[in-house]
Amino acid sequence: MKLLVEFRSKQIPDCNWDGIILPLVNYAVLGKCYYNLDEIENIAKKYKDREIFVSLNKNFFNDDIVKLKEILQELDKIGLTGIFFYDLAVLQLKNSLNLKTDLVWNQTHMVNNYRTCDYYFTKGVKYALLGKEITLSEIKEIITKTSAKCMVEVLSKPSVAFSKRKLLTNYYTDLKKPCKNELTVLEKITNEKYLVKEEKDGTAFYKDKIINGTSIIKDLYEVNCDYIIMRDDLENEEEFYQLINDTYKYIDGNCNDEEYVLKYKKLGDYTNFFFNKTIYKVKKNG
Repeated sequence: MKLLVEFRSKQIPDCNWDGIILPLVNYAVLGKCYYNLDEIENIAKKYKDREIFVSLNKNFFNDDIVKLKEILQELDKIGLTGIFFYDLAVLQLKNSLNLKTDLVWNQTHMVNNYRTCDYYFTKGVKYALLGKEITLSEIKEIITKTSAKCMVEVLSKPSVAFSKRKLLTNYYTDLKKPCKNELTVLEKITNEKYLVKEEKDGTAFYKDKIINGTSIIKDLYEVNCDYIIMRDDLENEEEFYQLINDTYKYIDGNCNDEEYVLKYKKLGDYTNFFFNKTIYKVKKNG
């Protein structure tokens, strides 16, 4: 099992990780920070012994396709490990252009069963980032039954939705107040807080809690999960770097160090849907 990370600073720290996720500016959303082609190429040259993944996880319009084609061809020259994609145009262009860079199916809520993972595998998609709305038992079933290499996000503020609209700009403009690009809102039914962040390409919604999946890493290791992902969402960056080093050692030691799990209980007990099924009920009128 390998450790993939996404940092919130372009100053990549000196800590242990197997691979890094680099969101491409103008072609990715929900990123901690964004990189241009030159920066990605330089990182790939510097870390030749690590795996380099680039994120192109936004929807594209017809007018974007010509430039997207050129970008994919440029990325293909760098020698990346893989490209995260949301829009199926990326898959179609990879196959029509006969590009060699592998793809990661990253359609958020839709990556939730092994049969669909296998379908995309037959179409040339090597990896699948499993959805954040499924349970640990469902994750383990997918990992053991699909031919695709699976990735599981175990630490982050989980993304919930993304809109191409500038919702915060519209909100503050309507109120005739100075615009802000970040806002915390309370969802009244569940009494849960959500973080709303507006960026260049739209508005992102996150759960305003850290998913602490450190306790399930051993379960994932035992079913031969290919990758776990940690995103730099902790308040203290140095604490995140220490977590990365400790997790790398934990995996390298076959996940047998119980002190690791006890140590990182301090990150909280929020485990998202790992142990809680999503159940939809029809609300009766009256």
